[in-house]
Amino acid sequence: MTEEKKKLYRLTEFATMVGVYRDTVRNWQKRGILPDRRNPVNNYRVFTDEDVATVRRIVKGNIIPKK
Repeated sequence: MTEEKKKLYRLTEFATMVGVYRDTVRNWQKRGILPDRRNPVNNYRVFTDEDVATVRRIVKGNIIPKK
């Protein structure tokens, strides 16, 4: 089996895609709503398509999960 490589997005690109401020994304990571996943080479925050879907559900439903 071959594992396909997932597309990873950096913070600015991710925030723009989902329509929120970068500080909002950082806050959600701090609160545990989004995983604090980092690139091991440069320690930049990275996000997956699954993270995009999660935030779009939050924004669309105007809900903030309690964690």
